[in-house]
Amino acid sequence: MIETNFDYNWKGAAETLHKALALAPQDPALLMEAGNLAQARGETTQALEFFRRAVASDPVNAQALTFLATGLSAVGRQEEARTEYARVIELNPSAPNSHAGVGLTYLLDGKFEEAAVAAQKDAADYARLLIVSCARWDQKRVPESDAALAELIAKVSETGAYQIAEVYAYRNNRDKAFEWLERARRQRDAGLPGLRPDTLLPNLHDDPRWDAFLRTMGLADDQLK
Repeated sequence: MIETNFDYNWKGAAETLHKALALAPQDPALLMEAGNLAQARGETTQALEFFRRAVASDPVNAQALTFLATGLSAVGRQEEARTEYARVIELNPSAPNSHAGVGLTYLLDGKFEEAAVAAQKDAADYARLLIVSCARWDQKRVPESDAALAELIAKVSETGAYQIAEVYAYRNNRDKAFEWLERARRQRDAGLPGLRPDTLLPNLHDDPRWDAFLRTMGLADDQLK
């Protein structure tokens, strides 16, 4: 977990996980980390397999279900993701990023009001304000979107720089998005392993700074071979 989420040492994390899974192949915590690493590397299908194995090993593990839901959403399977998020909420209604996760699936389906309403129930400011700001932006309710973004910056700039970058990327404000991504990198933000498959960042992909930033993270294609 440290090698993936803090050191961004993808090869080291893979070696550690290989050894650990040889000892405990059905350990849900290890399977979640293996899925997280696969997702960081852009291997979304393999990530889903690890997350499914984690849920099979511990069907009432809300964190494993959240990872599975996130993985399904990342590959465009929003309805299936909502089903898994509903199971998370049933197990733990206050689980961070559960209601906002539902909101994200609606956002990606173009159902912006449903996205905002679902996300409003989330206990985590970073998750709730992210989705609300994006949804209100799509609805052209700019003052409300700006207010949610301002609150996000005021509350989580030291721990949620990555989510702030996501809002700016979604708005296609590339300068601000890369500014906050760099801040997230300096702060060792745990959101950064989700960079490659992130469904809120496509507006950045054709900017030369995108490949440059992936390289600083060790996540360029040739660095992952």
